[in-house]
Amino acid sequence: MSRTIVAGSLEPLRQWLQGATKWSDVTVVILPTAAAFVEPTAAAVSAGLLFEAVGARVEVLMLTQRVEADNADMAQRIAAADWVVLLDGSPLHAAAVWRGTLVGEALSQSKAIIALGATATVLGSTMIDPRGGAPTKGLGYRPALLVSTALPEEMMTRLTSLLSPATLRTLAATDLFEVED
Repeated sequence: MSRTIVAGSLEPLRQWLQGATKWSDVTVVILPTAAAFVEPTAAAVSAGLLFEAVGARVEVLMLTQRVEADNADMAQRIAAADWVVLLDGSPLHAAAVWRGTLVGEALSQSKAIIALGATATVLGSTMIDPRGGAPTKGLGYRPALLVSTALPEEMMTRLTSLLSPATLRTLAATDLFEVED
């Protein structure tokens, strides 16, 4: 069984961590892949500080390009982590980097993932394309997860006509929820 926490932003994650159980024996690996175009280092530091504040052991893997995603050492670190944190940014970039790689395989088998923002949309079997709200093939790492970021009403109406509205979750910046597979 795997655990997946989806948070719309760092703030609900901060609140969840404050109420969570002991983190002192927990290893957290942070992947800023999706943040590649918007200050991945700053994003990784911000997330890392949240986990360090609750006593977790934090490692950041600065994986931002596909050429790095077949690194066996990075994949092993992901596989060994108690939690893997996927930072927000471009979900399409993250999917392109992880699909069919050693890192992608390690993510698919990870026992616990925290996905921030739009990055959560790529983890399910179906992904909602952020460019137009159309359902497309996701990575399938968490098959039961179907998340969309906020879309204009017209796109959301079309999307819910194509999918079961009961399975689709629309993610707002203040949201945090858990999905178990």
